[in-house]
Amino acid sequence: NPAQSSNVAPVISFTRNFSVGSRGDDVKNLQLLLIKEGFLADGLSTGYFGQLTKAAVIRFQVKHNLPSTGYFGPMTRGKINAMQ
Repeated sequence: NPAQSSNVAPVISFTRNFSVGSRGDDVKNLQLLLIKEGFLADGLSTGYFGQLTKAAVIRFQVKHNLPSTGYFGPMTRGKINAMQ
């Protein structure tokens, strides 16, 4: 059913680290994934990694028993990449 496939987030492999101040389409893709997983409020996929995105990353890290730093680094990136 083509209508169903439009709701599926594209599979993205994240290749760089993000922290507050990071910008880009890959940040937006991370935000979309965090929204889909319920860690970030709908509509906050701005492509800018600010305090709200950092808080969402911390919630993701806590849920998955990762160091809850809010830094999107190798461990968090690996977990998100493995989930897709």
